[in-house]
Amino acid sequence: MPDAVAWGPILRAAAGVQWAELVLEAGEVVARAD
Repeated sequence: MPDAVAWGPILRAAAGVQWAELVLEAGEVVARAD
């Protein structure tokens, strides 16, 4: 299944971007609370 192998890094990168956005949003909330 070459398709699955090709999608692996793409999905991992997409998940990393989503995680980074969540962290940035949390940081903004904390900054506002201060």
